Amino acid sequence: MLIAKEALSQPQSPSCISNISVPLIVYETLSVDTKNLRFESRLQVILSWEDPDLSWDTSVYHHDVVVLPVSKIWTPELHVTNGVQTTMKHGNKDLLVHSNGTIEHMVIMNTVVGCEVNLYNYPFASDFCAIGINVWVFSGKCITSILILSAKPLLHTYLLTKDLNKNKMLLKTTKTFLNLCSLLQFSLFVIFGIFYAP
Repeated sequence: MLIAKEALSQPQSPSCISNISVPLIVYETLSVDTKNLRFESRLQVILSWEDPDLSWDTSVYHHDVVVLPVSKIWTPELHVTNGVQTTMKHGNKDLLVHSNGTIEHMVIMNTVVGCEVNLYNYPFASDFCAIGINVWVFSGKCITSILILSAKPLLHTYLLTKDLNKNKMLLKTTKTFLNLCSLLQFSLFVIFGIFYAP
């Protein structure tokens, strides 16, 4: 029934606003290129949004949740606004659809951003890199916005660090801030320190 609807267009609401919730980001540092000042990372982003056209009456159809192919439903496309190179793929071929029209899905993003590290403090340098995640949607006057939903003001981010050849990288902490200048973008600020082992 839901597959036959072919809901491949962005959900439309009376207010003409589509809210995409981001309850969790799993972050992984892949590499830091100190020569070219490039910062490569991998993000697993959990997304949630509502599509009223995909809701159903549970008294008629006795299922609270169904699994649908991701190719049959509209999904938001995330971009890294300050990315030199970014790829996004679906974390699974299926997604969850709840009876109230709420959709849950995960995407995996690999991105390379320019990160100007002040190397004048050699051999110790610390700085931060912003990863600006955005949704680009131009559909008339309708707006698609990203909402950060968390019990705390900052989004919880898990870190997985790797040693980089003979160089060691220490990730001190990560925080996600809502960019107050635009509801369409939030940035993941990665604060890190680098020191070179002899």
